[in-house]
Amino acid sequence: MYDSHDPQLSADATERTRLNVWARAQALRPNLAYRWEIYRTDHWWVRAYEYAAESDGTLIWDTDRDHPRPAAPYDQSITDLPPGLFVVELPFGLPLISANDRIHYRVRADRTRTLRTAAAHAAQLAHLPRMNAAAVVGEYRPGPRSRRRDAANWSPSYKAAADGLVDAGVLPDDDACHMIGPDPRLGPPDPDAALAGIRWGRLVLYLRTLYQEQAADLACD
Repeated sequence: MYDSHDPQLSADATERTRLNVWARAQALRPNLAYRWEIYRTDHWWVRAYEYAAESDGTLIWDTDRDHPRPAAPYDQSITDLPPGLFVVELPFGLPLISANDRIHYRVRADRTRTLRTAAAHAAQLAHLPRMNAAAVVGEYRPGPRSRRRDAANWSPSYKAAADGLVDAGVLPDDDACHMIGPDPRLGPPDPDAALAGIRWGRLVLYLRTLYQEQAADLACD
């Protein structure tokens, strides 16, 4: 979700500062972190990826790779989302569209329309602000009877939900000038779907606002 090698994040010193302030308030260590992934089960938490360090904070170097040595990731509960991050959670149990599906075109159209409408409604309920550009991650939280665990398979579902963001007025368009992604990700099992014992889980969109400096390199030609 937040990667130290992300060129959009690296381009904006102000956002990096805001993110570091948030991280320290959540008892994270931004001086060692190279990636944070935000998740929700019954609470919000972050999976933190950091470089290994000595007790004085000195990075431990991997001489074979000529690179800092990664430490084992750990999970940390958080009380607030990072600044500029917004979450759209669709209802659980909605039938999704897989890239491997061989379904009738009318069934596909119905599912596309349902996901698009649900995403637009969820975005309105979440009171998302209008954004000129955003980086979007599409996450699938599987249900207890979901067999497909390849996040990229659900790309048509993420695309339908992203269209709903445009319908809700959150983004002007879902073209490359206004949106990066949706990048697919497999999340933890959805607790509501597990409790209901149904096949379909929940689709979630994470939107990270891209400010003017970050959006300057988007493909707008």
